[in-house]
Order: sequence, then C-alpha cells, then structure tokens
Amino acid sequence: MTAFQSDEPAGFRMDTNANLLGANPVVTRFIGQFDPLDLNDYPSPHSDLLRKKLSQFHDLDPKQFIVGNGADELLDLIIKCFIDPGDDLVMPDPTFGMYEVFGKANCADILKVPLKDGWELDVDGILKAKKATLLILANPNNPTGNAYRDEDLERIVNEFNGIVVLDEAYSEYAGFSHIEWTRRFDNLIVLKTFSKAYGLAGLRVGYAVSPKKLIAHLYKAKAPYNVNTISEGIAAMALMEKKFLVSTVRRINHEREKMTRKLGELGFGVYPSVTNFLLAKSPIKSRTLWNRLCKKGIVIRDLGNAPRLKDHVRITLGNPAQNAKLLRALGRSLSK
Repeated sequence: MTAFQSDEPAGFRMDTNANLLGANPVVTRFIGQFDPLDLNDYPSPHSDLLRKKLSQFHDLDPKQFIVGNGADELLDLIIKCFIDPGDDLVMPDPTFGMYEVFGKANCADILKVPLKDGWELDVDGILKAKKATLLILANPNNPTGNAYRDEDLERIVNEFNGIVVLDEAYSEYAGFSHIEWTRRFDNLIVLKTFSKAYGLAGLRVGYAVSPKKLIAHLYKAKAPYNVNTISEGIAAMALMEKKFLVSTVRRINHEREKMTRKLGELGFGVYPSVTNFLLAKSPIKSRTLWNRLCKKGIVIRDLGNAPRLKDHVRITLGNPAQNAKLLRALGRSLSK
C-alpha cells in the first residue's frame, strides 16, 4: 500500500466537493453560546446529544445511530467489524477511492464490479459475489455524480448475502435518502455526513444508521470520545437549522444546470449529475488542463490516472462568481 496523497497546490479548491457557498451560520451562533470551560472534560463517549437529535430528526431509535469523526472513520470501523482477512469487499468501479484503501488496510480482498453504460450498477455482476461479506455503494456515486435506480438497489439489498453499505454523502443535493429502508432490511447500513451540503467538512462529523443489531456490533470496536464537544454541538445545531441546507441545495441545483451547459460549450463532455460536482471529459489532456488551471490559481480534480476515466476531471460547483472565474480560466487554458 501507499499512503493517501492529495494534490495540495496553492489556489481556490474546486476539487474536494466541500460546500463552497460559504460558512454555515450555526457555527457562529454555537461559538457565541459556548462556554470554554466545557472543554476541560471529555465529550460524551458516544455523542449522546447528537444521537438524540438524529433520532428525533429521522424518527428512529437512538440505538440505531453511531457517530464518527467523519464518515471515513465509520467506513473504516464497518470494514474492521465485518471483514475477516481474505473476505471479499465488493464495490463498483469507478467509485470513491477510500473504500479500497480501508479495505486493504483491514486485509480484505477487493472485488470491483465495473459500472455499466450510463454509470449504472451491474446488479447481476454484484450478486455473483456469493462469498462476499460486505458491499459498499456510494449513492449518489463519486466521482460519476449519478444516483442509482431504486429498483437496482432494492434487488441488491434483498439478494446480497452480506451487509450492504449505502454511502449517502451527497444525497441532500439529490433530494433523497434510503434511511427508511433500515426499517425493512436487517443487512443495511446507511452512511451520512455533515461535510458536504451542511458545509461543516472541517469539523469531521458523520453518522451511520442501521438496525440496532448491526449498530451494536460497531460499538464493540468503536473508540469512545471520538467526536469532540464543539463538532458534536455544531452538528446537532446544524441538523435542526434547515434554512442553510435548503438554500445550499437550491443554489447548487441552479449552478449545476448552468455549468453543465457552459462546460459543454467549451467542448467538455459533461455527465448528468445530482450532486455538487460535475464529472467531465476534457477536450485536452486532463493533466495539461490541471496544470494550466493551477497556474491561474484554481484547482480541480484530475482523474486521468483511473483506467476508465482517461482525461476526465471532476469539478466542485461553487457560487456564480466562483464558477464564472473558473469558466474564464478554462477558456484561457483551452485556447493555448
């Protein structure tokens, strides 16, 4: 294995899929009310305040929730709990790269099932993995930006022999969630995060929802005090403050439609998306484009090293001014 690396050039970051529309106002509100003396003690071992708020928000038992230092910690925990060395961890291809990293770190055998045309799931291919212990699906998918069909997901959860994880990091932008399915399926875990639409990536807060039996197993391996007091308090407040979230989704949806059109006019092949980012095939070599944009102070994600994504880039959507600046820089970079 090699250590995780991310290009860290100077410039405006349109490559991480964080919320670029500004700070969530609950941060300022929380800090104004916070007593620094509260930091002399540990937070609650299992983020009890946030789990209570989540149970009220989703109308589920608090015992169906577990909170992590970002959804990444929970992904690692899930694989650690349900994978023995040599077990198959199944995932589509392409998808979020950290699934493979966590799988290898926990001694899983990685089984990638290529997505079909239109980036749709190969349901039959996934279900052929008869000995697989765990399947992870990002829905909507990163980096393709599309959501999978409900009928495909339901068949998979019904027929897959192991545990199915639905990573819904971008579901707020798409306007759906499958958390309700945890009432029906005893092998389903749904992951959520405050890092994307909620605009709190720097606080690192995520949570998982599942039937109590699976969550109870995760608590056996979870470290206590894993989410700090400030992060937990702000996340709990953000969950109850809907105005910022609604505004973010509305603005991103508008910009996504506009940017899809504008990028197409520049010669990009843009794929349909329901997220806050766009996957596009560059009209020039993706690394060349990346380098030229970096010199202009803008960073996008070059995906050209992935086998099925030669000369593809992923662009995080920002506000109108940020997107207009990107379009101007793209125009100059492509005209050389």
